Parts: sequence; structure tokens; C-alpha cells
Amino acid sequence: MKITKSKLKEMIQEELEQVSEYGWNDLKVGDMVTMKNGKNAKVIKLGGKGKGFPRNFVKIKPSSGKEEVVGIDDLKESKQVSESMNKGEGNEIIDQLGGRQFVRMTGAKDFFIGPKGMVFKIGKNSKGVNYVRINLNSMDTYDVEFLSIRNYKEKVKYKANGIYVDMLKDTFEQNTGLYTSL
Repeated sequence: MKITKSKLKEMIQEELEQVSEYGWNDLKVGDMVTMKNGKNAKVIKLGGKGKGFPRNFVKIKPSSGKEEVVGIDDLKESKQVSESMNKGEGNEIIDQLGGRQFVRMTGAKDFFIGPKGMVFKIGKNSKGVNYVRINLNSMDTYDVEFLSIRNYKEKVKYKANGIYVDMLKDTFEQNTGLYTSL
């Protein structure tokens, strides 16, 4: 069963709702955060949806002290937060992968820029990957996820973090089996 554009947009909308729900792009369990009082803490649980506390709160464990539930407003920053990508950055990534030749060689289409980076569909390949998500992280390197989306379920086949520009093509080719140029 093919995933439709409307279903993909719905999935992306769910991600966008998650962003607005917590106030951080990628705040998740395990992230290290800094509170307004300057103490560092680790996120233990996100609130909402029957978790025992409201959605605008998180359960944290400071480096010294007991677990506590605090509001998102009490957090100053998160080390895992990545800013949303813009269209210019998305075009730059495509150029770095090979531009038009990359698109022709891989069958890349349905490009979308969202809060977790750029997502696009690719042609059939030996690795079973049909979508790729690329995000520019705070270290000015790329985080790349090779996805298999089937029957409305997303499965991460491979994830590569901290990829430099010169490694982007090789990483793509190794994890999809598709060449980016002749």
C-alpha cells in the first residue's frame, strides 16, 4: 500500500503539533537541559496524554537532587534542540548531494521542509529505504535518517549523526544502494 501525500502531510502535522505542544523542536526523554536557576538536569518523562502531569511540564532529574516536575517555562535551554530548517538550507543540501543529477539518479521527489529537517522520497533500492530525513544540527554537521514508511508506520532503518558535507554522498550511497552521480 502506497503512502499518500495527504497521509504524509498528516504525519508531518503530528510532528508539528508535538513541537508546539512542548515548546522545543526535539525535546525528548534523555535530553540534558539547563533550568533558569542554572542547574543542569536530565529529562525523565514528558507530560501530557495520561502521564500524570500536564503537557507543558516535564519530569527531570537534576544532577544533584530528587526527580521533580517542572514547567517548560522553567527550562532555559536544551542541548538536543535543533532549529527548524528553511527552504534555502534544504536547497543547499540537495546541491551538496549533487543537485539535479542527484534527483535524476535517485528518483528523489516530494521534498518537504519541517521541524525535524528536510524529508524526501527516493526510488526503489536494495536497502528498503523509501524516505530520507536530513537535518542540520547545532555542530554544523548533518543528522541523516533513512526511513521505511509502509502501512502508515515509520521505521528508521539507519541513523547517522554528525555527518560532514564531504561524507554526505557516501553515507547516502551506502545506506540506500543508489548512486548519486555517474
